[in-house]
Amino acid sequence: MEAKEFDFEFPRGDTCPVSFDITDSNGNELDFSTAEVYFTMKKNYNVSQYILQKKKSTGDITVSGTKGSLLLEHNDTAELSYGSYVYDIQFKDGSYVKTLALGTITLTNESTHKVNE
Repeated sequence: MEAKEFDFEFPRGDTCPVSFDITDSNGNELDFSTAEVYFTMKKNYNVSQYILQKKKSTGDITVSGTKGSLLLEHNDTAELSYGSYVYDIQFKDGSYVKTLALGTITLTNESTHKVNE
């Protein structure tokens, strides 16, 4: 089972909930007792430096059964440049690594900038 591709488009600085399935290649629930889950956002796939990262261990990502969720909050994107970014959501438990989801995030225009709030 390949990673699911989901693309998001929303105004820069808006809150955006993200949910995703947490299953192995056969559709079975993955064990989270010792695992980490990462959401990583970059300008493109060819750079190693990320713009934003959220983790299960810091409470940014929650897990319930076979569903995971996180929230892209106002401050996460409010000062980024307009345009497209790439992201992935990765599960890691020891040497087992599985990309659960990937895609693009496009930040569109806004009229009320952070400095206007």
